[in-house]
Amino acid sequence: MAGGAFPDGFYWGAATSSHQVEGNNCQNDWWAYEQAGKLTYRSGDCCRHFELFEQDFDLAQSLGHNSHRFSIEWSRVEPEEGRFDKEAIDHYRRAILALRARHLEPVVALLHFTVPAWFLDRGGWEAKGSPQLFARFVAHFLQHVGETLTYWLTINEPTVATLQAYIHYGRWHCNG
Repeated sequence: MAGGAFPDGFYWGAATSSHQVEGNNCQNDWWAYEQAGKLTYRSGDCCRHFELFEQDFDLAQSLGHNSHRFSIEWSRVEPEEGRFDKEAIDHYRRAILALRARHLEPVVALLHFTVPAWFLDRGGWEAKGSPQLFARFVAHFLQHVGETLTYWLTINEPTVATLQAYIHYGRWHCNG
């Protein structure tokens, strides 16, 4: 990085988590923890990114960003085990295309800590068949939007999730 400049092709942007910005993600584990008083906050409407994403992307573009990393809310895409919500998938497709229209490279995190409430109810990650259920979600989602993406990551900060749920057992309520 000679002279303090970033190299050509460097992606400069911001990142968001669906649960933290979209608002009303009421079918996932963290929402359930909020309602049960296990977390000290309630996400509620958040900043309404689910409906205001285009305005948010305009702001990112105006700041000189050329990329944006965001996450897919699994519980929106698969609100009930085995039932996929086409409208939710179409929403994320529109978000990806909105980024592209602004010359912002979309980078998608397929899992950013939250899981559907039904997944938690069946035992979360410790339940038999959990990786296969996640793989099914990923395959279904990418089947419908994969051609719009160049970059995605499977799990956001997997070491953080492991540390908080297992090493500091219970700090996050990832195990029910």
